[in-house]
Amino acid sequence: MNTKRLVFGILMMVGLVVGSLSIFAYEVSHKAHDVQLIKKIEPNFNYRPKAFPKHVQVKDKHKEYYVEERQKDLKFSNCSQCHLNEIVVKEDHDWNLSPHGNMNVKHASIMNCKTCHDYQKPDSLKLINDKSVSMNHSYQLCSQCHHKEYEDWKGGAHGKRLNYWAGKRVIKNCTSCHNAHHPAIDPRLPVMFPQIPRL
Repeated sequence: MNTKRLVFGILMMVGLVVGSLSIFAYEVSHKAHDVQLIKKIEPNFNYRPKAFPKHVQVKDKHKEYYVEERQKDLKFSNCSQCHLNEIVVKEDHDWNLSPHGNMNVKHASIMNCKTCHDYQKPDSLKLINDKSVSMNHSYQLCSQCHHKEYEDWKGGAHGKRLNYWAGKRVIKNCTSCHNAHHPAIDPRLPVMFPQIPRL
C-alpha cells in the first residue's frame, strides 16, 4: 500500500516539474513572438529592460529591500546651498517673500516646517524623537503618523515597485508619489492599458 502512494507521489512531482518547465518554455517563446508582433505594429519599439534605478537599502530588521534614491534629484535639496548653518526663522519673517513662498502646505493643520525639517541639519528630516533622517529615508518620517499605509508599503500593497517582480526589490519612496507638503492625491479616472492584439 505504501509503495503505491510513494510511486503516485513521485509521478505527481515529476508531472509538476515537467508541467512547470513546459509553461515556462511556452511563456519564453510567446514573449519573443509578442515582441515581434509589437515591432510590426510599432516599428520604433525597443524591448530592452530598463536600467536599474539608483537606490538605497531600507532600514528594516526583518526584510531586505531598497527604495529609490531621491536626495540628489530633489529640486530644492541640498538645503545647505542656501542655509549654511542652523536655520533661524524670525517671528516677523514674511514667508511669501522667501524662496519657499510659493509652497502651498496642506498637510495636517497642526504641522509646521519644524515638524518634519531638522533646523540643526538643513539637508535632513527630523523624527518625533529628534533623530535626523536622510531624505532618502522619508518613509521613516511618514510612518510616524501613517502607520497603516507604512505597513502596507512595507508589504508591497501600497506604492509601486520599480523594474520587475523578480530579483532585487526596489520600491518608490512615499515622496516619489506624494508631494510632502500636499500629500493628498487628486481623484482621477483610471487610464486604460494599451490594447495589443494577440494572434
